Amino acid sequence: MKNKTKALIILGLCFLMSMFYSSVKSQTILLDKPVGAGDLTLFPDLNNESNFYYMPNQVQLATHPDGKPMFSFIKYVRNTDGSAATGTQITRSNEAGGIIHAVVRLDVTDDQIKDAERALRRIKSNGKIVGPVIYKSGTVMLISSFNKEGENVKRVVGLGTAPILEGQNCAVSVHLTKEASDILWATFETPTPDFSISFEMEIEGFLSPKRAEIKANWDKIYSNKTFQGAMASPLISAEIVAAFDDLRDQGAIEVTQVGSDEQIDKLVESAYNQLANLMFDKIAGSGVPDVGSMYPGSNKSMLDRATENLDKYRKEAIDYNNKQEQLYNERLKADNDSRTRARASSDAAAQASGRQAVRPVAQAGTGSNRRDSTATKKDAKSPDRMSVPGLSIALSYKMKQEKRSGEYKINLNKYTQETRMNRFDQNFGALISQTKCPDCFRRVNLDDPLYQQREINARVDGSINSDDFGKYINSVEVLMRKTHQDGEQTVQGLQINKQLFNDKANNFVMVYGWKGDDDRAKWLSYEYKTRWSYFGGASTESDWTKTESAVLALAPDYVRKPVFVEGDGDFFDAEKIRAAEVTLFYKINGREQSKRVTLQPKDNGLSQMEEVILPRDSNEYEYEIAYFIKGQAAPKIIPRQKTNYGRIYLETIN
Repeated sequence: MKNKTKALIILGLCFLMSMFYSSVKSQTILLDKPVGAGDLTLFPDLNNESNFYYMPNQVQLATHPDGKPMFSFIKYVRNTDGSAATGTQITRSNEAGGIIHAVVRLDVTDDQIKDAERALRRIKSNGKIVGPVIYKSGTVMLISSFNKEGENVKRVVGLGTAPILEGQNCAVSVHLTKEASDILWATFETPTPDFSISFEMEIEGFLSPKRAEIKANWDKIYSNKTFQGAMASPLISAEIVAAFDDLRDQGAIEVTQVGSDEQIDKLVESAYNQLANLMFDKIAGSGVPDVGSMYPGSNKSMLDRATENLDKYRKEAIDYNNKQEQLYNERLKADNDSRTRARASSDAAAQASGRQAVRPVAQAGTGSNRRDSTATKKDAKSPDRMSVPGLSIALSYKMKQEKRSGEYKINLNKYTQETRMNRFDQNFGALISQTKCPDCFRRVNLDDPLYQQREINARVDGSINSDDFGKYINSVEVLMRKTHQDGEQTVQGLQINKQLFNDKANNFVMVYGWKGDDDRAKWLSYEYKTRWSYFGGASTESDWTKTESAVLALAPDYVRKPVFVEGDGDFFDAEKIRAAEVTLFYKINGREQSKRVTLQPKDNGLSQMEEVILPRDSNEYEYEIAYFIKGQAAPKIIPRQKTNYGRIYLETIN
């Protein structure tokens, strides 16, 4: 009886999980038709525009059962020997710093959803909210203000992986320098500390058909000076956008639209996103990056680059919005001047003819006069305002090894799959000041080595999320061994799967202590190795690696890469093709895997996306096409062929 009950529970869980992944895969939202409803942003479903998905963009600081915030700020110092030559009895140690740990979550309340539903029905009477948007990936940033030369400067002080599902927690840890620790500690002593948490979330959906076309010349793009240097050092998004802007001015990138150009900025953003996805792989943020390997010849950390990018986009947005406001006021003034001249001309004409100029009178039943001809801000179109850029502020991008050639062209006159970045912020300083949460703040002295222990934080790389564990990764094993100076050895291991990844908020710790390690510098070094297990029985294992890093960024050898399969409607009609099946073949450490994509002319089914699992530094896979033609019993098979492009176009039978 117990076994039967257990089996029913397992079957129920499997059913719920299958329903969840089915809902994720079935989300075909329209990114270019957002609706503001209450506190939420809604996106309509491509297949049923009465159904809407809400964006979980309400950031909260997680709390313990007693209501206290899941936040801690430890300011530490380690004693150092003073200089005997000075004869000073009291000295100051410079071996100090701070560690901030915060647990945050994306959470939307039932009341907010109900308010959004009421607002939606006023806009669309049959509209209904069917669930949350499931993010593809995300990055969380900790941002604070530092006083520099009398001016408050915003800085990114920490980066981490954000949760992709509503209600999930994520932990972010930050190691601060002594100066940053002192300044931030002083900030938290004020009534309203400046401490913000910013989310950058990647959302996937579709764009409505537009009479537009994107063309790009790969040879000219790769000859750009910025991209020539990108093979040696990663780029931040601001550098990529600037290079694309130059290439567009030179004609290497063309965005052509038939008709109105009101949406040209969005089309340009789509073009840049498409090109960036083909040229670059994303590098996720880390609070303690390896500066030497990530930016050769540079002393800037990932946090510095993220701060520079944040400052650049903030300045661009402010300058752009000020310019738009200026143009808006100029249009308003010109409209007022034009109406004034027209009224003066009408008065002059009436006076010359001996008639009295007609003036608006009170409207019956209103008790107030009609408005006169002077333009108001309600008459004029509101100024356009810049929001979040299409590429991420917090991420860096590494150039793919394979270079493309020839001309790239895509027609946007159909529903096109697109990925966009959305950013939202929340200031939590008022919730966690030292007066409101004194237990959140500690000052410690780390001098006695006997009590010291080394914590190794292991985190799955930011490019991997919970969805990856459900789609192609079974688990990752991490082994750590420390050979102490007294000859003893400490060995610890972790096995991270989907459940632990979510439960632990992607924050795992291994510890070793002090066992005769009188040489403090040597005490910091240890060895580790990883083993990744993938769906289908494939696995990869690393060698033992020696390091001193306090943070292990666990990145798999194989990652998901999108393949967009698109069919030409005229070609399908001309060849009387009812459907086409494209089988994708790829190998994980020698084990071949396959996935199948089906295209059908009906229901806008000629644009599909599937993902293949490939090495990080390779895009090569194989595919085979089967055409099902009306009147033919057997399909026509196009033999398997290799490619390293992320798009497959079906426009010929050969």
